[in-house]
Amino acid sequence: ISEHDENGGIIKFNPILETYEKIPASDTTALPNDPTFDRYQNIWFAQHTVDKLAVYDPHNQNLIEVLIPTQTSFVQFMTVDDKNNIWFAEQRGSKIGTVKITELPRSGIISIDEKGFELKYTEIVSPLISLGIIATSLFFVKSVKDKRRIDSLISS
Repeated sequence: ISEHDENGGIIKFNPILETYEKIPASDTTALPNDPTFDRYQNIWFAQHTVDKLAVYDPHNQNLIEVLIPTQTSFVQFMTVDDKNNIWFAEQRGSKIGTVKITELPRSGIISIDEKGFELKYTEIVSPLISLGIIATSLFFVKSVKDKRRIDSLISS
């Protein structure tokens, strides 16, 4: 839900907790509107007065902005197509724009967890079971060949 006024933002609803949370636009005069989701579940919304699109990542709660090159574009009417590109209309710029999403954007510093090496039980057991099955089948084939060789020696 967009809160289309000064000091506005978008309202995020949590269906599990049944709570609402306001995500404010970074510019108080932005007049946010028309939120839409991309393939990574980021929330994109237009900002009429600041020539920017905002992108909110609900997983890490970051809000970043994408600049629109047209001055006084008055962006509105956002949607996503079947290829997961974001489309928007520049009302005063008399243009249609698109943002092509090619990968999951990362902003900020990537942290490396140095807690130690963690290995799950299934990561050890699954390969060992597979190895056991292969070894058993190889021994079975070898024993069949040995039995045939012994049988041929006895019969001759």
